[in-house]
Amino acid sequence: MRTKFLNHITDVELDLTKSLDAITTDDFKKIVYDVNRVPERLRTFTKTEKEDFNTYVTAFIDRCKKKGYRTKGNQHKQYSEGTLRKYYQLIDTIALFEKEEGKKVYLNSFDSKTTDSFESFLTEQYAISTAGRKLKSLKTILTDADRNNKEVDPYFKNIRGFSYETTVVPLSEAEQELIFATPMPNKEMEVAKDWLLILCGTGQRFVDCNALSKDMIKDDVIVVTQKKTGNIAEIPIFDRVRRVIDKYNGFPPKFSDNESTQNVRLNLLIKDVCQECDIDEELEEVKNGKRGRYKKYELITTKTGRKSLATYLYKELRWDAQSCMAITGHKQLENFFIYVGGKNSAITEANKKRVEEINKETIEKRSESLKISP
Repeated sequence: MRTKFLNHITDVELDLTKSLDAITTDDFKKIVYDVNRVPERLRTFTKTEKEDFNTYVTAFIDRCKKKGYRTKGNQHKQYSEGTLRKYYQLIDTIALFEKEEGKKVYLNSFDSKTTDSFESFLTEQYAISTAGRKLKSLKTILTDADRNNKEVDPYFKNIRGFSYETTVVPLSEAEQELIFATPMPNKEMEVAKDWLLILCGTGQRFVDCNALSKDMIKDDVIVVTQKKTGNIAEIPIFDRVRRVIDKYNGFPPKFSDNESTQNVRLNLLIKDVCQECDIDEELEEVKNGKRGRYKKYELITTKTGRKSLATYLYKELRWDAQSCMAITGHKQLENFFIYVGGKNSAITEANKKRVEEINKETIEKRSESLKISP
């Protein structure tokens, strides 16, 4: 790709019919078109249609629901709720972008300028990995529109998603108790604190935690149908969760009815909550793809809760992995062990403690037996 670009730039430089001052942005557009093999019919692109972007995404989702897809083995399958949710969330994101820009977004809106603006908007509003996923969803929609002979700007072929690793750090029991006991300086942070305690106490993904309601509480457990997997999880109600539920006679109020907006706002506020609680240990971790030293509160996200409960149940309460996975929604045992800190060390430590308990019980029983024997 780099060689192609350099060759095309050289062609422009050696064009003796033009002076240096006469070289225009059209020359560089031609380079982009040539490198990406854009058909001639699209090179003189003129926007004539105004088809609403979100209307098309809604129709795209409906088609996905009706048609499903074929696997490599030619099996017919339905798209998962998690896959479709990405496109529903894209609709919400585009609506927020329209509000930010003060104008409608159409299928043919995504030229280089609008795409750059949208990417900047995403990286300001979301974590880098989330922004990258949304760009991938955008390109999927525009590719589908192009295949269906809809008018799209040919620049969409240059859109690239991206992903960067960010370490998910758990909060210990002591840290959660500190958060519970620390008064917040304002009501907004108090609500965010309570949501963080709910996240840590239920161990659910944000999307499931955000959907919690009082009618899900049955016989002193919270019964959740997890959106990503469809699994039904029965979650015991720990003390801090019970106190939050009692406080609101249900679950805390939301900052927004829009799921994406709620997640963005909560992600910002729970960092402030942990900073207020002086959870500021310096950690050598990765944030948005960059390894460095960060204060722990800087690494707190809505993903922290799920890892906190998984780690607590498995490493401290020594629940078996399958029971933990029934709550967290993990499907693969290997992934769960990695999630809670590494397969070998986790298994060794848990089993070591259990064997010590068994040995102690065996010795006590043996002693009792010897006392009884004549």
